[in-house]
Amino acid sequence: MVNFTENAAKHIENARKSMKTGGKLVRLAVAGGGCTGRQYHLGFDAEGEADIMFLTNGLTVVVDERSLEIMGDMEVDFVEDGETGRQFTFKSSEAPVNAVCGCGKNNC
Repeated sequence: MVNFTENAAKHIENARKSMKTGGKLVRLAVAGGGCTGRQYHLGFDAEGEADIMFLTNGLTVVVDERSLEIMGDMEVDFVEDGETGRQFTFKSSEAPVNAVCGCGKNNC
């Protein structure tokens, strides 16, 4: 199950309004790459035939089945701090054990 925190949902809704997405849904996907072998992607998109749709904190999110299997239980948050600035964070129960990102990003 994927959960977007209240702060992440608020930031996405603000982006949706400023980008004028035309009613597109929130797309969450995972791809290979990055320091831990995974990169998470957020964007706005239409629902595809094989997508799984769910609601979380007022957001309608679509994810392809393969990405959802890889993500496992995941929390998507939006954080602001002096060290990394403003960014989305992705915390997954399926992340590789002892995975440490060497590039300073939290989405890889």
